[in-house]
Amino acid sequence: MDNLNYLFIGYLVIWIIIFVYTLNIGKKQKKLEKDIDFIKRSLEQDLD
Repeated sequence: MDNLNYLFIGYLVIWIIIFVYTLNIGKKQKKLEKDIDFIKRSLEQDLD
């Protein structure tokens, strides 16, 4: 039964890592989208 506990803990740790990694990528994507919007607005103002 001890081996099953280690297997469960291993899977749990991996899923937690995947979840945290996904959240981190989501945050970075939102920041990049804001930066792109800022650059687009800046370029549009420079062209006017």
